[in-house]
Amino acid sequence: MEDEIIFKVLTSNDLEQYKKVRISCLTKFPDNFGTTTLEEIASSPIGLLTSLIFHVLMDLFMELFDLLILSEFVDLLKKDEKNYA
Repeated sequence: MEDEIIFKVLTSNDLEQYKKVRISCLTKFPDNFGTTTLEEIASSPIGLLTSLIFHVLMDLFMELFDLLILSEFVDLLKKDEKNYA
């Protein structure tokens, strides 16, 4: 049987299980995270939910920023193309 990765949008119902998995990963791979195992154990579910929301919003912001930069670049190319026509 192959290992498979399943992606899922986390909800508040998933926080307890997510925290267990995160603490397990922190214990095994401490250099891959921005917090320590002890900090994670001491954190509240609200802090985790806030962190998840922050990361989702940052990802959305970066996507929008990339689109804006791409749009500006396309506009510059169009202007440049008119100058050479």
